[in-house]
Amino acid sequence: MPILTLLTDFGTKDHFVAAVKGRLIKAIPKIKLIDITHEVAPFNIVEAAYIIRNVYANFPKKTIHLIGVDAEFQPGKQHLVVFLDDHFFICSDNGVLTLLTQEIAAEKTIAITAFEELKRSVFPVRDVFTQAAAHIAGGGSLEAMGQPISELRDLKIPNPVVGEDQIKGIIIYVDHFGNAVTNITEKLVREVGHARKFKIHARSCTFDRIYSRYSDIEPIENRSDGLSDGKKLALYNSSGFLELSIYRSDSATVGGAATLFGLQHRDSVGIRFFD
Repeated sequence: MPILTLLTDFGTKDHFVAAVKGRLIKAIPKIKLIDITHEVAPFNIVEAAYIIRNVYANFPKKTIHLIGVDAEFQPGKQHLVVFLDDHFFICSDNGVLTLLTQEIAAEKTIAITAFEELKRSVFPVRDVFTQAAAHIAGGGSLEAMGQPISELRDLKIPNPVVGEDQIKGIIIYVDHFGNAVTNITEKLVREVGHARKFKIHARSCTFDRIYSRYSDIEPIENRSDGLSDGKKLALYNSSGFLELSIYRSDSATVGGAATLFGLQHRDSVGIRFFD
């Protein structure tokens, strides 16, 4: 049974997600559809890139990942099928796979030309991407859908700037809980820091410790009284990125870390090391 994931910025109020699913079910009756999320901020390619980078490997090999973010066809921004790490990705050539291709080279990249009459579609995720998915699920060759290309568009997500005693990064993602995720990895902190003391600076907030888990901020004997709720903390999240958080925050009421710390996408975060 083919597995297909959906990652879009369509939201759930309108008919768009259902229309795409309907086309997929008509074309591939036995398909198993998995929603990753439809709540990517509109046209936020960096956010989509972060999500797909961290989720795709949890699915079986040969899964088809359909990414419907900033997908309108334009000259110089083609529709693609990419085979990478034994997974298929259908997306626009807008840089959404940048965080993946920085780590793993694509084995095949095909610019879709087989559905030329649909290039004028104002809904290419429904009209083009679903046809590409059906072709893949049916065992068709990628080359039959178009022309191989050698390079993908780079999203130009800045890498952290590294000095002898410091790392300068940025916020690349704010999650449902309001946690602010940086582009600084645990691996990089260990390589530059060499177990030295440090201070993390993000606007007016500072941190001098990085936790491994959210609950590490709270002593075991206090975990039922809520005394640690609302405390600020820095930690390495499940994807290995440095994250600034508030323990047990509710972004819908009190506010999450991004709101309370005044952090937004691409804001600066720095780490300074000292002996």
